[in-house]
Amino acid sequence: MYYQTFLGKDELFQRIAKAFEPAIVNRIISAYELAETAYSNHYRADSMPVFYHITRVCKIVIDELAIIDPDLIIASLLHDVFISKTDLNHNIISFNFGYYVTFLIDALTDDAIEFKNSNYDGKNLLEVAGEDGFIIRLSEILDEIRCIEYNNEILPIPYYTKVIKYYLHNFNNINNEKIEYLIEQIKKEGNRLLQ
Repeated sequence: MYYQTFLGKDELFQRIAKAFEPAIVNRIISAYELAETAYSNHYRADSMPVFYHITRVCKIVIDELAIIDPDLIIASLLHDVFISKTDLNHNIISFNFGYYVTFLIDALTDDAIEFKNSNYDGKNLLEVAGEDGFIIRLSEILDEIRCIEYNNEILPIPYYTKVIKYYLHNFNNINNEKIEYLIEQIKKEGNRLLQ
């Protein structure tokens, strides 16, 4: 079952080893190891480790979107570190992975918190973090929706309705093939939920 899958470190290495020079490969693997340690005792409502979700988001970014930007790959692995109760902070992330990765994670954190509010309009993330942040958020949403029937903390239909209202409806005219792909996949998974 999809919700029980994750991207192993060796699998990640195989995906990135030919695309990047060794120093960048080490940065990405370090982000993987940092996320693995940070989430070692964190579990989702479906009883699977949070780390599985983190690696699946990274896998969507690498495999489904064919993104070879190390900052986006690293941010996909660390996208929840400021929301979850981890020991990681801005200084640690900035020192190890740079200001842009920290900026993306910050924007994603603010967006995730705002998404839970009733007055959220969905436009802030794109305005603040641009298409890079939006790609990571949509990748995360795609993974959430693929696993939603196993998560007893999220009601599938209200969640999907909110995703449509705040992410998909407002951004149908973005001219970015990766965002278009993610929107198409989210709609496909959403239609599966509605059947």
